Amino acid sequence: HDNTRIVYAPHQYGPSVYDQTYFKSAEFPECLPPIWDAHWGSVRASTGRAFVVGEWGGPITGRTELWLNKFATYMIENDIRDNFHWALNPNPRSDTPGVLLDWSHYNNPKMDLLHRVQPNPTKFTVQGEGANAQVCFEGDGSSSSNPPPADVPTPTPPPPSQPDSSSSPSPPPPPPSSAAPPDQSSSANNNNPTTTTGSIVAPPTE
Repeated sequence: HDNTRIVYAPHQYGPSVYDQTYFKSAEFPECLPPIWDAHWGSVRASTGRAFVVGEWGGPITGRTELWLNKFATYMIENDIRDNFHWALNPNPRSDTPGVLLDWSHYNNPKMDLLHRVQPNPTKFTVQGEGANAQVCFEGDGSSSSNPPPADVPTPTPPPPSQPDSSSSPSPPPPPPSSAAPPDQSSSANNNNPTTTTGSIVAPPTE
């Protein structure tokens, strides 16, 4: 077995799905981070494998709202930005309401919560149809939640200092250079292809 292809994906839910004994603690929700640490929090550091929260969700009400906010903070503080929130569809089970209120409107409190965890989500589109369709991914899922304001100009570095021509002699002129033969220039270009960055295109899943 190739263990390098393993992806760890824990599922986490709050009181709305199953009322764990520690959800009834007087220390709730502050008692939760040490529990998550013990259950799976050290997996990335101890294994070096890929890690994503496979499921989390719940209604933004009551004790589950406290749980959701604490879990979001835990993911942010531990830079766990890759996650799947359950569910997307409108009107699913009442214990895990959807990110969509209906097929035309978002659940805005849910969107605000998710934006806290991942302010720069990867976006995807489907191009083409049938067997020729391709799924195109755009963005790197950056974890940075504090991009620089757009109206703040980028500082301009100072120009390099110039030597004092009155006290320093002028340098001698450079020796004449000979142009490289055409075949050498062609070889250099072939050995240094241009590298581009952008969308990653992957074949559709079966």
